[in-house]
Order: sequence, then structure tokens, then C-alpha cells
Amino acid sequence: MRVVSDSEAAAVVATTPNNVQDLSLPVFVNNQLPEAQPAQPVVIQSENNVTVQVVTVNNQVVTVADETGFRLAVAAVDESGAPMPVAADGALLVRRDHQISINGQGLRPNSVAVAWVFSEPRRLGDVRVAADGSFSAKFSVPEGLPVGDHTTQVNGVDTNGGVRSFNLAIEVVAVETPSIIPAAMTHTSDPADAAVIGARGSRTEQDDRAGYMLLAVLLLVGCAWFTNGLRLKRRDLEALARMRHATAIRR
Repeated sequence: MRVVSDSEAAAVVATTPNNVQDLSLPVFVNNQLPEAQPAQPVVIQSENNVTVQVVTVNNQVVTVADETGFRLAVAAVDESGAPMPVAADGALLVRRDHQISINGQGLRPNSVAVAWVFSEPRRLGDVRVAADGSFSAKFSVPEGLPVGDHTTQVNGVDTNGGVRSFNLAIEVVAVETPSIIPAAMTHTSDPADAAVIGARGSRTEQDDRAGYMLLAVLLLVGCAWFTNGLRLKRRDLEALARMRHATAIRR
């Protein structure tokens, strides 16, 4: 299979009526790339009379399956490989630093499946299908891909030589950069943030109380020492007075 550039793929789409055979190009029909809508994936296949079911599992993984044994699952995964929730409208929510994960079975053994993203076609990559018809891969979000709505397309050849193309709406979002704001300048209505700030305030109050208690203890100790010192001094003076009185009597 030849590999074409993104610009060549875009040019072919603009000048050729359709493509459901050459997997070096994205699959398109009537000079148009499929535009999947959220919660409404587009399935293109060269075989007729094949019923396809699309189901989102656990609000994270979008799956497609048919009675021929073809299965495909697509998800956005984080650095650890854990699937991320889909967007509220059903689109696959992909952060720039996350990956698009595909895995499935039922394609022609030892063939190649290819993944794309568009509106302007960009090749995500390809994956070699194993001898048992299974496949699995993770693709990074292309650099420079604009934030917003796109379609990702996964294409392969089934065991009968027919093309299978699954098109899914995705939403690319930027990586959130946390800002560092001094606690004294922070105003928030978020209960979690309020709890953090409250905990900081509690620790400060606890520190103040501990300081006051320590000061009180020191004052008490000082008073005790001072009172005891006065008692010792008074006792010494009384003893000295008794000694002087006894000396006067002897004289």
C-alpha cells in the first residue's frame, strides 16, 4: 500500500468522485469527506445488506459491530491508557496531549488498517492486522490540528475484501494550564476550592492557637517561678530577722 501526503489526499478528494478501494487515501463519496455528527457515526461499506450497530459503552468507548464478526472500538485515552468520557453531545472528546485508541477484530488477516482525521485530511497512522484478524493502536493528535470539531476515520478491509470505513465525530480541546494565584487573592464559589482555602485557614488558626497556648504556658511558668522566688526571698528575710533577733538577745 502506498502512503500519500495529507495535501495529496486533499487534492484527490477534491477531484475524484469517490474512493472505497484505495486505503492509501481517506474514504470519501461524491467528492466529499464524511462529516459525522455527534452521536451519529457514519459507516461506509462496499458490501450491501450488512446490518451495523453502533453503541457507546460506559459513556467512554464508541463501538461498531455487525453480523459478519467485524468489531471496532474507538476511545480517547490519557497518558496511562485510561479512556476519557465522551462529550455531552456524544462526540469523542480528545485533549491535545491524549491519544485516539482503536482496537477490534474481523479484518482481513495481515492487512493494514488506516486512521485519518479531517476536515483537511491528516493521516493519523496505520496498524497491521494480526493473523487472527485483530488489531490495536494508539494515535497522537497531529500537531497544528485546530481546536474544535473534526471527524476521525478508521478504514480497513474485511475478510471478503470489502472496505469498512467508520467515521466518528470528535472534539479536540486544548490542554488546561493551571494558574497559580495567592490564596489571599483567591475568590471562588467551588466547594472543593473553598474547602482547601478553609483548610488553610483552619491550619493558620490552629497555629495561632498553639502560639497563644504556648505563650500562656510560658506566662504561667514565669508567674510560678516569680511567685516561688518571692516566697523564697520572704522566707530568707524572715530567717535573717530571726537570726538577728536571737543575736540581740544573747547580747
